[in-house]
Amino acid sequence: MKDYTCRNNKYILISLILIIFTWGILGENYDDIIIPSISSTIKALNEIIGNGNFLMILFSSLKRFLIAFIITMILSVIMSILSRINNFIYNLMIPIVALLKSVPTMGIVIIALIWLNNDKAPIFIGFIIVFPILYEGFIGALKSIDKKLIEMARMYKVSKKNIIKDIYIPSMIHGILPLMPSAMGLMLKVIIAGEVLGQPAYSIGGSMNLEKIYLNTPGVFAWIIIVMIITSIFDFIIKLMVRRSMQWKA
Repeated sequence: MKDYTCRNNKYILISLILIIFTWGILGENYDDIIIPSISSTIKALNEIIGNGNFLMILFSSLKRFLIAFIITMILSVIMSILSRINNFIYNLMIPIVALLKSVPTMGIVIIALIWLNNDKAPIFIGFIIVFPILYEGFIGALKSIDKKLIEMARMYKVSKKNIIKDIYIPSMIHGILPLMPSAMGLMLKVIIAGEVLGQPAYSIGGSMNLEKIYLNTPGVFAWIIIVMIITSIFDFIIKLMVRRSMQWKA
């Protein structure tokens, strides 16, 4: 496992070097409006971080992200457990989830901006996009539980509350953790996309759109780097939790 991690890190480093090398060549041969140079992007990054509103912008977007993610987690957990213990709810959720997955992302964004104000629309967009992923992940985890374990618990007259607490919830946690990096990354992206169009006050998406209006491509690239760093931090934390979870399970 350690050798695999080392090899994986080596390939990540090589890929990163290739990307930076290619970017450096293209940046020197194109105008900054098309592909900004590394130096102009770093300059823009310093200006953004040095701006007095930077922390407020970061906090506001991350607040929207956390609200959307918490709501999505709570509802997907509740609905997956209800679906597992009640066939009517399970069958009812199948077309609902299929519908949510089939609606185009831009359609959801436009509807959200019509229905809600600029501040709440990104939260709604994040929920609609990510809910089916988490719900299906939780359902898959619940279906993987050994039926004999449930039968044994019922035979010993274990209450439904304890079955949910001691069997369902731990299995759901182990089952969903591998999906969390991609789900969190996707939610952050769609929330920022909603901010780009909705233009709420103090938002990463709104700031990116402002840079675009002024044809400040280095500023757009700088914000992209900031979002990538945030996503990488989330990814690292979740992967650490997955490793700890696997060690605990073993």
